[in-house]
Amino acid sequence: MGQVKLGPVGRSCGIATTSPAFVEYVNDATRQLITRGNWWATVQPMIVTVVWSPHPVLICPREIESILAVNERYHAEVKNFWYKFVPWNDEFRHWFNEFTGGNFGGEHHHHKRVAYNIGTTPVTSQINPTKPMYVRATSNNVLDVGINVTIFGVDGSGNPAQATLVLAIPPGQTYPMNVSNVQFGQIQRVVKDLSNGYITCQQDDNNGNLLPLSIYQPSEQTPEYTVMRLDGFGHLHHPLPFISVVAKLAFIPALADTDNVLIENQDALRDMVLSIRKKEAGDVAGAAQYESSAIHELNRDMETRFPDEQFVVEYFQNSTPQRRRIF
Repeated sequence: MGQVKLGPVGRSCGIATTSPAFVEYVNDATRQLITRGNWWATVQPMIVTVVWSPHPVLICPREIESILAVNERYHAEVKNFWYKFVPWNDEFRHWFNEFTGGNFGGEHHHHKRVAYNIGTTPVTSQINPTKPMYVRATSNNVLDVGINVTIFGVDGSGNPAQATLVLAIPPGQTYPMNVSNVQFGQIQRVVKDLSNGYITCQQDDNNGNLLPLSIYQPSEQTPEYTVMRLDGFGHLHHPLPFISVVAKLAFIPALADTDNVLIENQDALRDMVLSIRKKEAGDVAGAAQYESSAIHELNRDMETRFPDEQFVVEYFQNSTPQRRRIF
């Protein structure tokens, strides 16, 4: 953000870089540009840990908006299961067997490797419903005394449960912390104040035993992480295997000068900030022109980083599918 203040955006947008409004415009421009396409630095390869709950799933960190591809020894299809029309014929039987690993019609096919979105979660390690736990919240910054962390969920009997932890420094402690007076069987939502430090939440059985729950960054207020279910990965026997993915990164607002602004192209950021200001002033045509210019800058950036000369296609018409390659 500090570089943005000293660059084309700070010189051209007509807002003092010391004003909170400047940061808000830069964040608005970044958020809108991320949704306009896959740009440089917004799509990255990553390594993600597989967890079991009880099936293998990927709980994406805050930085990941969605997973575009999965590869762990073998490629896996990434699918969106909103709906799919399937004819009531052999194609349906083929789909049923490959996706479910079932035995429809007396046949059994190899289980297809598929990764698909099953929703979101506010924590990275969910509580075991059969072993309800209290929640302990601790900050690594003494300035977080008085901030609130509110936990919503259900108790061990499945009844709605809620607790608000107000961080304080207990006697004999160094940093702020608090423990809920309610046991949770599952956490469904978390709301926290902006903090100065990282908030570490743990499962506490009130007998000195702690288990991980989640760690929240200072700017998180309503944490929500994408969960991807992995089907057909029967070889994932290690308790914590890793899988490589290609991920679309999520928008995270930059607040301090040292925070990262995900759109690195400052010319595109400048044009998008000016587009937002034009739209707020009622100049829709002018806003569209500046937005088009921002997209053009990002496309030129991609063409420079990934020249057409580096693109090669090989297609062997008479060979087996395994030898057909596209790079």
